Amino acid sequence: MSHWSQRTQMRLWIVAVAITAEPMVRGVVTSLFSVRKGAQGYLSVIASDACQGWSHQAELWSVPGYRLLHGWPILVVLPAFLLWLVVRRRFVGWATAAVLAFVTLAEPALFGYDVARWGEQCVRLWLPMGGWGAARWAYGAVPLVLILVSTYRPGFRAPRPGPRAPRLVGGTLFAGLVLCVAADQEAPPRYAGSEAECRHVERANMSGTAPFTQVMAALSQREREIAFLCSVRGYLLGYGGGFPRGDRLTDGEQIEIGRRACRGEPLTRGMLRGTVPPAIQQMAYLCPATADERRAAQKRSMAALDTQYKQNKAKALATCRHGIPAGFHPVRQATRVIDGGESSSYLIGDEGSSGESFEAAVNDGLVASGDREATVVTGTESWLCVTVRAYKKAPPLALKGWERVTEVGFDSPNGRALLSAMDGPLPFPAVTVAGPGHYRLRVYVRGRQAPETLMDEPPNERHLLVVFPGKGTKPKTYKNAEC
Repeated sequence: MSHWSQRTQMRLWIVAVAITAEPMVRGVVTSLFSVRKGAQGYLSVIASDACQGWSHQAELWSVPGYRLLHGWPILVVLPAFLLWLVVRRRFVGWATAAVLAFVTLAEPALFGYDVARWGEQCVRLWLPMGGWGAARWAYGAVPLVLILVSTYRPGFRAPRPGPRAPRLVGGTLFAGLVLCVAADQEAPPRYAGSEAECRHVERANMSGTAPFTQVMAALSQREREIAFLCSVRGYLLGYGGGFPRGDRLTDGEQIEIGRRACRGEPLTRGMLRGTVPPAIQQMAYLCPATADERRAAQKRSMAALDTQYKQNKAKALATCRHGIPAGFHPVRQATRVIDGGESSSYLIGDEGSSGESFEAAVNDGLVASGDREATVVTGTESWLCVTVRAYKKAPPLALKGWERVTEVGFDSPNGRALLSAMDGPLPFPAVTVAGPGHYRLRVYVRGRQAPETLMDEPPNERHLLVVFPGKGTKPKTYKNAEC
């Protein structure tokens, strides 16, 4: 029997039960009032092979019953208290303390080893929210202390010389030596720290057709890690590289980022400024199977987007064709849906036109010409309808339904003037049907001041380009309702 009075023992047990009930009460309150906090992801990069205690934490949580008892210690304390009320034996307290010691002290013990071995970087990894995590550990150990106090004999004096004292002293010395030796270890070496080293790396030839798992089968784990490091540091030019981005992270820090990306963990917190997540081709060195799955998902997503894009463009083209006014028997005619592009313009001219008319067109607000070209300014960077009509002689004016009509002249020495954008030719036929010579371009527009449309909406802006031979060079504006 303990020398504590039964009343004192019961009070200690009751306090222990109350403290261990707190997680359950908090969970019930959260459930009832729907108080939910968004999940937060933390990234604390570590040196290579560092913080082994933190790495073993996942193994600890896989121990049967550990996760449940860690979150709900009352499942141990409450039944033990009820049993103690019946038998009033000390073995109940010792057994309960043994279970609680494993549940509440295992993680602090691993944390202590990591801090002694690696220092501050492991503190950031274990306690991303600062001292609050350590406070929770201390709070969780209070029931253990209360049960031990209730069970232990307070009148017990220092042990007599015997086998207990040597074991206690020996265990303390052994634990101290282990922590001291661990803390005295040097930081792990870097094995892929420079461009010169990466020149000799045996890396995989990823053609994009073979599965990553098949490509990586010929490389060892160490070779894959080195190739991953060289890749993310920009030293494998032509594959996942580019210009070197600096080398502020250690080998282990880079690999830890890659492994977290492989596990799908968020990489938005704790990363150094300028650090970017690895690409799928880079992740393939560390987790080829996961990279295969993500590449397949990416291809499916791109195929779905491409299909949707084509469907939207087909609908937009149908809308454009439906709204074209009748023409006067052109030699050539074509209607297309084009993008305004970043420059919000397109050009009409022979191949090799310089684009010298762009600035003048911007100043005019619609169209301007140079010696061998003309530039038309759009009112959108999104889709617009463009119809081209080519004649061998000037057609009559048709101003109804248009907001602005302007005409300019340009030369076509080759007689092959085409429509083109900044990124290349547009899908229209040549507009100079009378061969080499001087031409007039009459531009009809409407909807340029309408709101910007999305890709799944019909275009608001319409252009009609009428091209025919003509000698005049002076611009003419027949209508301008945009002012």
